[in-house]
Order: sequence, then C-alpha cells, then structure tokens
Amino acid sequence: MSLRIAAIRETFEESGILVLGKRDTLIGEADLPSKSEVQNWRTIVRNNPLEFYNMCLELEAVPKLNSLYEWSNWLSPVMMPKRFDVMFFLTALTELPRRRF
Repeated sequence: MSLRIAAIRETFEESGILVLGKRDTLIGEADLPSKSEVQNWRTIVRNNPLEFYNMCLELEAVPKLNSLYEWSNWLSPVMMPKRFDVMFFLTALTELPRRRF
C-alpha cells in the first residue's frame, strides 16, 4: 500500500496529475482546484511529502490505490555502490488531463 501511495504522490509532484477518487470514482476536472492552487500544492508537497495527506483532506479525496497495476520491478545490480529496488505501476485515466502544469 505504501508503494502505491508513494507512486500516486510522485505522479502528482512530477506531472500535476492527481490519481485520487471521490465516491469510488477518479476525480475529474470539475473536482480539481484552480491551476494556481494545484501548482501551489505541488510546491508544498515537493517540499514536504507528508503534506500530500493534507491536500487529500482539503480536496475530500483519497488515493485510488486499486487503480494502479504492477507493471515492472527493477533491482539495481549487486556491484552498484547503492542498491535500489523500484516498482513501476500503470494506471488508466477516465479522461485526458486538459491542464498543463
């Protein structure tokens, strides 16, 4: 569950796309705050990832964990000085994001 939440938060930080739900459906354009509010939240969340929780509370939405599908797992080679174990996920959006952040 934590990997899925991190993936949804990271998607928002990097692209401004929110994979959140209200009433069991993905939120759409009508549920999003203004472009400037989204940009403000992205800055806040980049500076402190724990603020993602507060953003969800304010939007009255929850991360759509069940909309992510495990796609690939990558483990860095043994000879690397620092090892990484990375999970990649896919999701499908119900509509294309119209806003450019």
